[in-house]
Amino acid sequence: MKLSEQEKVWCSGNDEFLAKHGFETKRHQDYLIIKQVPAILRSAKSSQTLPNLFTRLMACQEPSTEFLCDLISESKTNNLSEPQKLQKLTQLVTENKLNLEQVATRVQAQDIISKS
Repeated sequence: MKLSEQEKVWCSGNDEFLAKHGFETKRHQDYLIIKQVPAILRSAKSSQTLPNLFTRLMACQEPSTEFLCDLISESKTNNLSEPQKLQKLTQLVTENKLNLEQVATRVQAQDIISKS
């Protein structure tokens, strides 16, 4: 992937962020070589998935895990039909609801323990 000057600076400052999230990259002159990606992206059907993801990611001055997850989630649903997107969204909402309930239960348990 060919990089602009601004993208080169971004890559230099975010090597650790990318590595932490499962990306293995290498810069060669004006190019970013993506050697490895997180497992969830390996099955991407579109050849534009990674370039689009990296373009949007590099436009963010201070990328966060949450932002990257949103981008990956978007990229995973772009090639789905409308019913498939609805099913995927329902699945994500259900999973997030369960995660929030688990967190709430832990917080309540910690609160009870701390009051004991």
